[in-house]
Amino acid sequence: MTEVFRPEVLGVVMQQIMDEPVIPLLFMRTVILSVQTYKSLVGFVATTLLSRLITKKIWTIPALWNGFIHCAKAIAPASFGALLQLPKEQLRELVDKQPGLKSGLRDYVLKKSGNKARVASFLEVFGEASPNPQPVDITPPPA
Repeated sequence: MTEVFRPEVLGVVMQQIMDEPVIPLLFMRTVILSVQTYKSLVGFVATTLLSRLITKKIWTIPALWNGFIHCAKAIAPASFGALLQLPKEQLRELVDKQPGLKSGLRDYVLKKSGNKARVASFLEVFGEASPNPQPVDITPPPA
C-alpha cells in the first residue's frame, strides 16, 4: 500500500468519502489500515474523521459502528476527544464493547474537564461515582 498511496492521498480520499451521502461498508476497514500504515494520519482521523462520523450518526449502521469502535481503540488515546462527543448511550455501548478504553477515557475526562457536572455525567456513563463524593453527615439528631 505504501508504494501506491501516500498518506496525503489517503487523507483526501477519506475526506471525499465522508462528503458522500452513503458511506461504503468497508470504509472503516480502510481507515484502520490507513492509520496502521501511516501513523501521521492518526491526528486527522482522531480530530476530523471520527467527529464527522459522529455527526453522521454512524451508530445507526452496525457494520460501520463496529469499525468505528475498532478504529477508536486502535488510535487511542488520540480518539478520546472525539469519543466524548458521542451521545451517552453510544458512549456506554462503546465502553461495553471495548472495556479497555474505559480507564483511559476516565483519566482523560478527569484531566481535561473542569466542569464538575460534566465530569460526573461522564463518570455515570462509565458506571462510576463522582471522583470527589460529597461527605454525608450521619450523626443522629439531638434528642
